[in-house]
Amino acid sequence: MKPAWPAAIIGAALTASAMFTTAGSAQAAPVVGNKPSYGPDVSSTGRYIVFASDATNLVAGDVNGKRDIFIRDTQAGTTRLVSRGLNGRPSNGASTSPTVSDDGRYVAFASSASNLVVGDTNTKADAFRADLVTGRIIRVSVSSGGAQANGVSATPKISGNGASIAFVAAASNLVARDTNGVQDVFLRDIAAGTTKRVSLAPTGDQLMQRGAGDVTISNNGSIVGFSGPSGSADAIYRWNRSTGKTQFVSEDYGDDDVYRPVASNGGVSYLLEHYRDVAGGYSVYRLVANASPASESFVVYLDDADSYINGYDVSRWGAMAVADVDLESDGQRELVLFDDYWPDHGPLASLPVSANALSMSADGSTIAYADSATGQIMTWKWASATVVPVSVG
Repeated sequence: MKPAWPAAIIGAALTASAMFTTAGSAQAAPVVGNKPSYGPDVSSTGRYIVFASDATNLVAGDVNGKRDIFIRDTQAGTTRLVSRGLNGRPSNGASTSPTVSDDGRYVAFASSASNLVVGDTNTKADAFRADLVTGRIIRVSVSSGGAQANGVSATPKISGNGASIAFVAAASNLVARDTNGVQDVFLRDIAAGTTKRVSLAPTGDQLMQRGAGDVTISNNGSIVGFSGPSGSADAIYRWNRSTGKTQFVSEDYGDDDVYRPVASNGGVSYLLEHYRDVAGGYSVYRLVANASPASESFVVYLDDADSYINGYDVSRWGAMAVADVDLESDGQRELVLFDDYWPDHGPLASLPVSANALSMSADGSTIAYADSATGQIMTWKWASATVVPVSVG
């Protein structure tokens, strides 16, 4: 049975999904990207949205034919190319996985380009951070001594102040005694110029057998979450800056599989798939939102057969979550906003749309998502029921 979302909320969302508004005015809509855009991330108040795009019409002079990183200032109504090569030249490789600091000044991303920084000769995809005030791009997937990574780096995640960046890398030379031969999670401290491996077992041993992934960092940079092996099972881990240690959050057990960690200042949330061996067998899904204070933690249950959660994100302290819910019983996908009062008062809001990726602002006001129907990046301000395209020129 379809969950009982409040009819008034769904009606408002349906109205919003048909709207293209501009903040505070009735100006002509800007021109949307002429090719698909991907992987949005949103700043703490929703003002800045970063995304990757194949579009060539978002800024003048985009002639490199590569996927690039852009930032949209929704207040100023401007779009800026982030992944520029040295001396303003076009980058010579594809860039992906952008993530933005609270104030929109810093953007971290992955790129196969070799002309973003001086001396990039490792022929590997690296992780970078752009300073949009100075215009300088630095490479963060390097050792504490500055050595280039000898393996691919990907999916960087930036803290709210832009000073800490977590990323995954298949490199073995970023830290000493990295001999497990699999992908690990690293944390780069920009000010200190240090790189450390955080994907260690709670015992301090290397993770073996399978690599770590799904890296995520809290807004305040105090927590890094990731997935990784626990014997023959998979687990969700949490690294704590205060102790420098890793701890278990949850792991596969029996008919339960855990995956897709998301860190907030309140802890590491995750998804759980539970298999029910009845009626031919089917899975049900849980979103386990760990918040601070712990009393604001909550669990979203989807007990409808064939319904599942594709992706989600949480607010600064973890007490709000937005989920991309697929209700196969009626063929409808929607973004649904929950908080710690769930299920007593139902969801806060719901938007019927199919999203390929999503991000929630730290203050919970704005959700950015990639619309699978149009290929555009959209923002949804749920309190005012407005939906606006941001992958625009």
